[in-house]
Amino acid sequence: MDKIVFIIGTMQRNRYLKSIQQGFELTIPLLIVSSIILLLLNFPYIPYQIWMRNTFDIKDRDIYQIVNAVWVINCISFVMGISYILAESFNQASLVGMARYRSFLSMIISVTAYLIFIVSDRNMVYGDGFQRFPADVFIAVITALIASRIFVALSSIRPLEKDMHADMSNPVLSRVYATIMPAVTTLLIFVILRFLRSYIDLKNLGGFFSHIYNNFHIGSVPSTLGDAFRYVLLESLYWLFGIDGTMILNDINGSRLALSGLPHYNFFTIEPNEFIFSRTFFAHFVYIGGEGALFGLILAYWWLRIRTDYDRTIQMATVPVFFNISKLLLYGLPIIANPIFILPFLVAPLLTLLISYMAFSFGLVAPISTSVSWYTPVIISGYLSTDSLSGAILQVVNLLVSMFVYAPFLVLSRQIRDHEYQQGHKELLEFSMNRYVVEESFLNIRTDVVGAAARILSADLRAALRAGQFFLMYQPKINFLERKVMGVEALIRWKHPVYGFISPAVIISIAEENDLLDELSHWVITESARQIAEWRSQGLDNVHVGVNLSAREINSPYLADFILNTLEFYNVDPHQLEIEIVETVELTVNNLVQQQLQRLVQMGITLAIDDFGVGHGSAIYLKNFDISTLKVDRAISEEAHRDHRVAAIFNGIMSICNDLKVTMVIEHVETEEQLKYLVQRGGNIFQGYFFSKPLLSGDLFTYVQSVEADKSLLTKALVSEELRALVDADISG
Repeated sequence: MDKIVFIIGTMQRNRYLKSIQQGFELTIPLLIVSSIILLLLNFPYIPYQIWMRNTFDIKDRDIYQIVNAVWVINCISFVMGISYILAESFNQASLVGMARYRSFLSMIISVTAYLIFIVSDRNMVYGDGFQRFPADVFIAVITALIASRIFVALSSIRPLEKDMHADMSNPVLSRVYATIMPAVTTLLIFVILRFLRSYIDLKNLGGFFSHIYNNFHIGSVPSTLGDAFRYVLLESLYWLFGIDGTMILNDINGSRLALSGLPHYNFFTIEPNEFIFSRTFFAHFVYIGGEGALFGLILAYWWLRIRTDYDRTIQMATVPVFFNISKLLLYGLPIIANPIFILPFLVAPLLTLLISYMAFSFGLVAPISTSVSWYTPVIISGYLSTDSLSGAILQVVNLLVSMFVYAPFLVLSRQIRDHEYQQGHKELLEFSMNRYVVEESFLNIRTDVVGAAARILSADLRAALRAGQFFLMYQPKINFLERKVMGVEALIRWKHPVYGFISPAVIISIAEENDLLDELSHWVITESARQIAEWRSQGLDNVHVGVNLSAREINSPYLADFILNTLEFYNVDPHQLEIEIVETVELTVNNLVQQQLQRLVQMGITLAIDDFGVGHGSAIYLKNFDISTLKVDRAISEEAHRDHRVAAIFNGIMSICNDLKVTMVIEHVETEEQLKYLVQRGGNIFQGYFFSKPLLSGDLFTYVQSVEADKSLLTKALVSEELRALVDADISG
């Protein structure tokens, strides 16, 4: 199983397959609208159909044109989505400026190429209205991939853009002229292909597929179970490539098809003594929920209720699939170009075919007596087509069979999701720990394992806030020479129900990526204030709590009001709160920021700079803000006693703190050797695992009380007599 997960996961990360899948996913809003339009136009209730046609003067031909027009728009949107995602995958090394414009232009070029190649036929737009061809989606996908790839490749060739924009101050024009040669070259290629295409009549592609079909079958119409198996398998294979197998096979067998009672639904006319493989038989007993018996996938999801990447799409597709409208699953999930669902998509309808054939052959189900609309819901269609409950019961059996076929593959999709997370988590953590290097991360659009892990957590982060999966832990700050706890730092923790504890650095990166920083910081501030009030009620007064806020959060115009209102609500003294400015991104020094921070300081809240020495604007912060505390980053505190260059930096920070009368807190103190060096150099206030790991609120309460009762607890672990002497001398002095 692990090997299968690895192979499919690798296929899923293929640049081109990923572009197809994500390009389809970008069109989900349009697919939802298309599904609604199909249902409104074809709702299988005769009084409604009569009312709609009379009220809006809609004829069958109008419905046909509307459906086809929507489909052409869908295909164009597929081209846009796929080409954009593919171009973005090549632009990850340069995510700003020219690269982002190139992704947009790639989309425009690909759509233009598609219009040149396909929609330029006058009779496709005029006369009988838009026409729909079986291979529309297939051609849209191929066009998007080829056009986008050619354009991106040509754009990377410097001679094609040399000196085209060197003398332009207008940034838009400079980018336009930088890509004009690649764009023109790409479109010329498709103009040539368009002329070559004049020798191929795309509207008669059925002839090509007919050749395949007639070589694959014994005869042109299924009349035996073996023929029906081959018929269903071939139709499903077409669909997996984005080719409308139903249209193709109906066109091939047009001379053998006769209209049934309702328009657009046909059955194979054969001799009365032969078994009837009608369109009703295939539509409502084989393809339950649409192509691939996709209702089984819907049922498997609601049965298992496991978290996958497909949850929302399956939820939204439930109602349309009930009416046999499966486009949202085919292109939104998507089934097409998705290695996970190839096998069940092929197998499920073959099993339902076998079961249905046996049920009708042995007389277990009444013969099909009426052809019903494709859009008639499951159970109802089974009853109406056979005029018997046995038809509805057969559909229930087929639904259960298809559900059991799809269920293992939903489980597999979850395993692949977990595998991708495990593969990408380490790199995501490393990226997040160094996220101050870049201003924007664009994690969610990365196609590698890091992007996969980020997207998984992004989907869960908002729900985690609502579900109470976040909590705070508190790490004491120790005044070593006075042997007392002088405050704590509030540290956010997330216990994911599947992946366990998520690093705070990753939490912040994901929150930044998904515009959830404000909501997250509000929760931290509220929870910290509530906890201070709770400690006070338990007899622990004057606990000083530090809360981390990033530059993006501090730039919020409502931050000061929120903090002060929260403290007032819990009746917390502002002197008990400290704002620790986290230097992941440089804090813009403007009037709004200065006014907000000055207002907080005036109310008694203190300001600290976290990770001092490795961030963006430390010196500027000291100049412009009323900073009370500098917290020395681990990159300095862990290396100062081993590296003379780092030691010089530490001494410089110590000097700054002494000159500006700023308190210095040294973070990540974990060994006695490290502590001894820092104390000898003048360090006094420490935070780190040598004294205490982060504690839950109840454990911190016990820890503080224990230290207050016996100050020697902080020095009992000391081995160095010299260090003990320093502490004892300070106390006696």
